[in-house]
Amino acid sequence: MTGEEFKNVKHWGTLCLGQSTLGALCEVRPPYVNELDVRDCETLPKEYIAFAASKGIQLWASGGGAGCGTCD
Repeated sequence: MTGEEFKNVKHWGTLCLGQSTLGALCEVRPPYVNELDVRDCETLPKEYIAFAASKGIQLWASGGGAGCGTCD
């Protein structure tokens, strides 16, 4: 792939990235959403939530049958 296939992509999303990997990605281009296999975002470390918020990344919980929702 040359990148030409992605020229119309306005926002990238990621799946289940830990804070260190998410941080490294943010140095290149922050994703818009990081979907996580957790019941709700309240189970995430406060530092992780704060980091995502500081980079404008939405966190989505998708595990545990609770459905998806944005976490601020």
